[in-house]
Amino acid sequence: MSVNRYLHSLMRRGFCFLLLITSLSLSAVAESASPSADTIRGDAHLASYIAEIKSILPAARLDVEESLGIDVPYLTIHVADNESEMRDIAKAHHHFMPPQWSAGLAYPRSKEIYLPSVPHRQLYPLIKHELVHIALGESALPLWVNEGVAVALGEGLSWERMWTLNEAASQGTLHRFKTLERRFPSSGQPASVAYAQSAHFINHLRDKFGDRALSSWLSTLRRGVDLDKASIESFSTPFWRLERSWRRSMERGVFAWLSALAKSETLWALSLILFIVFGGQKIKRRRRRFFEDEYGLEVRVAENPKHPKHNKLFLMRNEEEEHNSP
Repeated sequence: MSVNRYLHSLMRRGFCFLLLITSLSLSAVAESASPSADTIRGDAHLASYIAEIKSILPAARLDVEESLGIDVPYLTIHVADNESEMRDIAKAHHHFMPPQWSAGLAYPRSKEIYLPSVPHRQLYPLIKHELVHIALGESALPLWVNEGVAVALGEGLSWERMWTLNEAASQGTLHRFKTLERRFPSSGQPASVAYAQSAHFINHLRDKFGDRALSSWLSTLRRGVDLDKASIESFSTPFWRLERSWRRSMERGVFAWLSALAKSETLWALSLILFIVFGGQKIKRRRRRFFEDEYGLEVRVAENPKHPKHNKLFLMRNEEEEHNSP
């Protein structure tokens, strides 16, 4: 009996020792999977561009962390010559082709960013955009919130995007945010509108309720709380009412009407109306001048005795009328 107890005790100790070794091994793997510094990879001819990214990255990280109140982990950045090459590299690493309109790529699970070579003025906003995706991670955020925050904190809303947004508002083609929770349109104008309206709505919430309320709203959404409950908790307003108010302000705004006026069909119609109005006025003025001058002008001939064919006609005021005029 004592031998069996000894063997049983030995087996238990061996099993515990094995569990300890396994846990230490897993923690070592986890530590090795989380880099202790940023890594930037690219071809040798991109060395100066890589150095520029390295110099910009700390400020961009700090900017995103202060805006979101979320730490941005260390990551690996893959640099390519252009967007096409960037997508090919990402496809080789992750085994699916990214969207054709991607200007940059972020993979929160593997903590990787893919960047094409862009002009200096575009680099900082692009890095911030992708860092936002890394910071928000694989949370339960609706897709439009994730993309809207990335655009709002990254490159912002350009005039081109604002024009696209206001044109959609004037035509009644804004998306329902419910339809953008899991996926965006694949390409073209609908995709542009989706990005523009997502960023504009995030800016709308920030301007109306402030950064602290917006940060609280994002944190609540990241915990998996639905939009209505999170909006009531952070803004004291259900989400459907926030969306309706924003949509009405867009559809009735001055810029939406300007976008409608700038449509080609509208411009043709306005041009035709202006042509008719001003053309009619010009004809009336000419007729008035003709009848006013009909009896105040007379024809005189400047005779050329040597060359009668070269006699010239002049319209001159009647001398008698000139004499009698005040």
